[in-house]
Amino acid sequence: MKLLKNFFLTLKFKGVVTTLFAIKNFFFIKLFNIFSSSEYIKKKIFTYKMYLDPKDKGISRTLLLFGKREIDHKIILEKVLKKKMRIFDIGANIGYYVLMESLILGEKGEIIALEPVPSNMKLLNMNLKLNKNNITKTMQVGLSNTSESKDFLLSEHSNLGHITDNGNYENKKKIKIKVISLKELIKKKFCPDFIRMDIEGYEEKVLEDLTNLKLKQYPIICFETHRTKYKNMRTILNKLFSKGYFVKYASSSYEEGSLKVERLGYKPIIQNISTDDVYRNIYINLKKEDALELICKIGGLRTIVLSPKNR
Repeated sequence: MKLLKNFFLTLKFKGVVTTLFAIKNFFFIKLFNIFSSSEYIKKKIFTYKMYLDPKDKGISRTLLLFGKREIDHKIILEKVLKKKMRIFDIGANIGYYVLMESLILGEKGEIIALEPVPSNMKLLNMNLKLNKNNITKTMQVGLSNTSESKDFLLSEHSNLGHITDNGNYENKKKIKIKVISLKELIKKKFCPDFIRMDIEGYEEKVLEDLTNLKLKQYPIICFETHRTKYKNMRTILNKLFSKGYFVKYASSSYEEGSLKVERLGYKPIIQNISTDDVYRNIYINLKKEDALELICKIGGLRTIVLSPKNR
């Protein structure tokens, strides 16, 4: 039933040709898992190549089927990133965004990529080597507002694992990971121009740490929202707004999310981006009160860029 639903969603949002290619790729993955002794499949993604895990039900599966994902996020990165920037990529996973970022930054840029899961880190390093990426250094840690050990819940979808502070997960597979604070990471490495995060709700902890730091120049922040996991995000965002941050870019989560944003009086600068079986729009310069409402209360946003006013 789920397979049939996915078929019609793909047909609706991606068209007949892409759907047929996805079906071909689906059966290739099935046959590869049965007959091949290789662990990974190498595939061209945009202008770079990646090793992908055919057994993963998450990002590797999506890229093997379609060759791309989260196009709204890609567009936003292309608008914000500049040559020679120094950045932190938190929750780097297998390198989909790190490779994208490195092409924009060029040879004089610098990336510190954090990924706590050993299997993801293995693929990340393989993909960096495959693309002769010399500007990225990896660290097998997570990021938080403290430096300690944490429980990390694993998932069949390699990009959906997350840190948990709640011990009631007896039937879930979990590992112990090391986390460090943003303050410690900056002290060990550098103060970045840009931080990208997709850490399944734990961005709240990182942003909380940022509110307590005194920096000469504050970084641009890009993160995916996880409204249902937030506890103190409204307070944290208000503190960042008081430091001069504002929402420079925001993409809607899906069609209903776009309507929520537009009811507040905004018009998209880019609309009807077909990605991940939905249509998303991109908006600019959200007012503080509207951003708080959308991020913390009613939802509707997917990717957020917080920028200091002087950036």
